Amino acid sequence: MMRSTISPKLGFHDSILHRFQISANPRFLRTSNPRWFHISNTSREKLNIAFFGSDEFSIQSLQWLLEFKNQSRTDNKLSIGNIDLIVKHPKLSGRGMSSFSDVPIVKYLEQYNFNNKDHEIPIIRAESKQEINNLIPKSYDLAIAVSYGKLIPSDFIKSLKYCGLNVHPSLLPKYSGTSPLQYALLNDDEFTGVTVQTLHPTKFDRGEIVIQSKEMKISDDETLGSLREKLGEKGGELLSKVISDGMFKNLHGGEEVKDGKYQYSYASKITPDMKQVLWDQYGSRQLKRRINVLGSLYSYKKVDLKKKKNNSNGNKGPQFRRVIFYDIEPLDLKSEGLEHDGEFKLSKDGSKVLVKTIDGVISCGRLKFECFGEEDAATFMKRLKKRSGNDEQIFCKA
Repeated sequence: MMRSTISPKLGFHDSILHRFQISANPRFLRTSNPRWFHISNTSREKLNIAFFGSDEFSIQSLQWLLEFKNQSRTDNKLSIGNIDLIVKHPKLSGRGMSSFSDVPIVKYLEQYNFNNKDHEIPIIRAESKQEINNLIPKSYDLAIAVSYGKLIPSDFIKSLKYCGLNVHPSLLPKYSGTSPLQYALLNDDEFTGVTVQTLHPTKFDRGEIVIQSKEMKISDDETLGSLREKLGEKGGELLSKVISDGMFKNLHGGEEVKDGKYQYSYASKITPDMKQVLWDQYGSRQLKRRINVLGSLYSYKKVDLKKKKNNSNGNKGPQFRRVIFYDIEPLDLKSEGLEHDGEFKLSKDGSKVLVKTIDGVISCGRLKFECFGEEDAATFMKRLKKRSGNDEQIFCKA
C-alpha cells in the first residue's frame, strides 16, 4: 500500500481527517492495487463488527475497515455489513477541570459521518464491564480493539460468533503494554513492527498471534508521531488481510502466546519522572530520542540560598532548582573542555548551552530556570549566577 504524507500545514488530527475523508460513492478506493477490494454482486456473509478505539493509531485501522466495508473482493464470500464504534466517555480536562475532552477517533468519525450521511457509523459510549456487556444483544460477529485501553470482558468475547482481534504496535510478545511505540524509541531499537492478535479473555496482549509484520526499521530521525503513523498504516493493512482472507474464523482467543522469536517484555505507562535527564546514564543520541518521545526534558541546578531571606522548604541541606530543556541536538564533539557529566557552558557564538554527556556533547538553545520564563541560551547563562547564588556550571539530580 502507498503511504500518503501528512501536510505540514495541518495539525495531526486535522491531517488525519484531511487524508481520510471517504466518499459515499461505493467505487471509492484509496489504494491503486486492485487485488484488495472489488465490487461484486455475489451473496456474502455480512459481518457485524464492534470496533473499540481511541487514538490516532486506531484511526488508521478503522479507516481500512471503512474502505473494506465499501469495497469487497470478488474471491471472498464475506463483507462488512455494519461497524459500531465503541469509545470511552469524554473526560473533564483543562484548568479547573471545566471542559470535556474526547478521544481523537471520535473527532475523525464525526467528520466522516458528516461527509457520508447515508452511511453513518454509530458512536457508542461504553467503558465499564457492565456497559460493554450490555452490548451483547447486538449480536456482533467480530470485535476489534485498537488502543482502547480497557480489557474487553470475557462474557462479551464469548458472545461473538467468531473472536476478538487486537492490532498492537510491536512485535509481540516484546513490548506488551500501553507504551510500545515509546519504548522502542527510548531503548533506541533498530526495528519494530505490528502484530494482529486475538483478544485474551483475562490478560492484555497475551492472545494468539494471527499475523505479524516483518521487522520495520526505525530511522535515526524517527519521532513518536512518524513511527505511530508508519505502524498505524501497516496495522490497518494487516487487519484488512485478516478480514479479507477470513483468517479470524478458526480462532478462539483462549490460547496464550508463548515466547518465540521475540522475548516477552512489558512497556509500562510513561510517567513524568522519565523526563528527568540522568547525565551519568544517557548518551547524546539517547537524549535526542527522549526529547522526541517525551517532549521537553529537565534536570536540576544546585543553588546557594544562604543569603536568601526565606527558605520555603525549611531545609538546611543543599537546595536545587529545576531547569527545563526545550530542544536538544547531539554534536559531533568529544568534550569541548567539559570534564564531568552534566557540566555545561555557553557555546563560542553564544547561541547554545553545551552539556557533556557520557559519550559526547549536546546543545540546547532554549531553557527555563525554575520560577522564570523560557529564554535563549545567552540570557540563561547571563542570569544564572544571580538566580543560583554560585558560579558552578553543572546540572545534576536533586
